[in-house]
Amino acid sequence: MVLPLVLAGDAQPGIVALSIRLRYASGWLSFVGFREGDLIIRSGLMGAYNAVTEGDSQLVALSLAGAAPLAGAGELGDLIFQVSPDAPPGAAVRLGFASGTQANRGLPGLAMHAGLVGLRRVPRSGDFDGDRRVSMADFFAFADFFGTQVGGRDYLFDCDLDADGVVGFEDFFLFADLFGTVY
Repeated sequence: MVLPLVLAGDAQPGIVALSIRLRYASGWLSFVGFREGDLIIRSGLMGAYNAVTEGDSQLVALSLAGAAPLAGAGELGDLIFQVSPDAPPGAAVRLGFASGTQANRGLPGLAMHAGLVGLRRVPRSGDFDGDRRVSMADFFAFADFFGTQVGGRDYLFDCDLDADGVVGFEDFFLFADLFGTVY
């Protein structure tokens, strides 16, 4: 499961140090990593990302710092989580910013899918057209979305078979393993 994290609005007078702490409580969700977005890369920020347990909650802590200011709205990056196979259908996890989230000495304008987030296990069927067979029609549907990623207008979650936020070669290999399957 991939959640985009964006800086909302202009970061004036310019953020040089940014600390983001996200809290969630669930045995069904585990933090896998953070993929830096264009805003971080353009600003040349250095970062550290880790998950910590605090009481009955999990925290994802991201610390970013650099010499050049981080200005303007844009995507900081993608938070990547793994959904447990034990998560029941329709399960949800509450995500929110924890205390300690700050930009320099102020509170940043951050946006993400805060609040309840529905968990969705990775679809592994490869049957994109719903005819209960993985066939050439599904291959052509998959090919239309190859190379897309979360945040892009053409991204389709169902084709992201490994749920890493990108429809890429790993998804193609997973699809090839499923080709010819009849459900």
